[in-house]
Amino acid sequence: MKSQNGFFLILLVLLLAALMRIGNAGHNSTWSDEGWNRWVVTDTPVETIFSRLAANHHPPAYFMGLALWKNIAGDNRLSLRFLAIAVGMLSVALLYRIGADQFGHRAGLFSALLFAVFEQSVYYGQAVRHYGWLVLGVCLMLLLFLRTLKNPRNALLIAYALSIAFAMYTMYLAVFIWAVQVIAGIVFWRRSPRDKLRLFRAWVGVGLLLLPWFIYALPEQWHKVQAGIIKGYPNSFETTPASLLMMSDLLLGGQFVIGAALIGLALWKIARQRLLTQIVIAVCGVGLFLLLSVLNLFVGLLSERTLFFLLPSILLLLGYGFQQLQPRLQGLLAGAMLVWMLFTPQGIIPRINSDGVARAIALAYNPGDFVLLETGFDDVAFEYELLLTLPPENRQVFRSYYEYDYPDDAAMMNRLNSLLETQQRVWLVYWNVPARMANHLLSLGFTAIQQTEIPIGENDPLYPTYPTIEITLFARPDLTGETHSFGDLFELKDRLVTETIPRGDNLQVDLWWSPLKQVDRDYSVGVFLLDDQGVTRLQHIGPDATQPTTTWNINQLYFDRHTLPIPA
Repeated sequence: MKSQNGFFLILLVLLLAALMRIGNAGHNSTWSDEGWNRWVVTDTPVETIFSRLAANHHPPAYFMGLALWKNIAGDNRLSLRFLAIAVGMLSVALLYRIGADQFGHRAGLFSALLFAVFEQSVYYGQAVRHYGWLVLGVCLMLLLFLRTLKNPRNALLIAYALSIAFAMYTMYLAVFIWAVQVIAGIVFWRRSPRDKLRLFRAWVGVGLLLLPWFIYALPEQWHKVQAGIIKGYPNSFETTPASLLMMSDLLLGGQFVIGAALIGLALWKIARQRLLTQIVIAVCGVGLFLLLSVLNLFVGLLSERTLFFLLPSILLLLGYGFQQLQPRLQGLLAGAMLVWMLFTPQGIIPRINSDGVARAIALAYNPGDFVLLETGFDDVAFEYELLLTLPPENRQVFRSYYEYDYPDDAAMMNRLNSLLETQQRVWLVYWNVPARMANHLLSLGFTAIQQTEIPIGENDPLYPTYPTIEITLFARPDLTGETHSFGDLFELKDRLVTETIPRGDNLQVDLWWSPLKQVDRDYSVGVFLLDDQGVTRLQHIGPDATQPTTTWNINQLYFDRHTLPIPA
């Protein structure tokens, strides 16, 4: 009966984990690194994926999985994030198993419950990122290594070696977990030399599995280590007392005092029992946190994302500390922690309001409009949301961050200028970089017609210099074509009408006027949409509210937009 209750409880935890991860996964906007991950694997051969990864600092396991999955499941947000959702569920189950093996059923259950609802694990459990895969690799490494210490069977050794290779091919931070296990296995494991040799052979096998990638990628990636891997990124940490407290609070779910007390209880119990398997978990959690904080003084290593791989060991210690409490207190604490996690989320990486930008452009967009992105590294995130939102007919989205597609900035500008030669309407999306594209468009004869500002979104204090995203519509008339005079008052210099509009969208009719003489009254302009029989189906009649015709100067150009909603 007790076994059945335990099975039912872990199923409830897994269900809760699924709800936490699937909820909003298809609606949350894409943030910077998610867009970059998608770009790496989109419409490109394997050798190009490897080249892009080698030029950065990522190994290929997650990206190859994402490329394969994207071809099978599609390119929408939920499909892309499903890989993280699935491995997050597996990690919950593995955490329970490790905790139950090493500390007892309640410790494992509490650890799994915390991982199911922790803001950090939920955030990366529904992101197009490889951190969830890294945590899965860490959980597998812990489970299989700890079982190997008790019973070094060949099957376990092979599975353990493969788990290390998987974790290392997902993210290099796994090397710290591996290093702890090497020291534990060589120095502190009280087994025969023969068993230690078998374990050593497993590690050698891992090295052979990793060798091809290191030969290919390490020379290009070494400069990343020298420069400080994530130093200066948003949400990166320096090793200061305030940052140490902030990082500890992050790993403890915003409950530093309770979390520190539970870990203190766990460490006290582990110190008394002196079991190697439990000590390994403690070192992989608290020990590595302290070590990385020291290394961070010399090489940029720490941010909320790179701390994530420590979370399984930290939660296992929290679970063990929880198990030391009285049963009644355990229930109260579990309930309080659950309510805290569900209703007071911490906030991790800011989600850029890229989907809001796409919706704002879509309101006045016509197929054939050119969208120019000037958002730096975030171009790929904005591009993805635009591709999801804008109709596919004659869609043109251009990234100005040259490092994605061009050898240098000059090559990007040459390509941009060649495309702009035939454009009359350009949407400029600008954010978070020194501005230059607006002036460039003006120099090419474009005029800024309208501008909208969109708040950046969550955690905007991270970007105090650029609190809003600017969307500007630029237009340029073609003055080489036929003109039309309306009496002796106005001359229509150019008109721009998109020929094909999806049902339910708006047809934008752009007119360029020039007054032939000064007028003393404000005129309205009527635009009529006729069917094949000449019957009026849609019309828009109205003055230009922003520039009434009495303010128009002779022989100057004036832009006049009319919007006709096409029925669905």
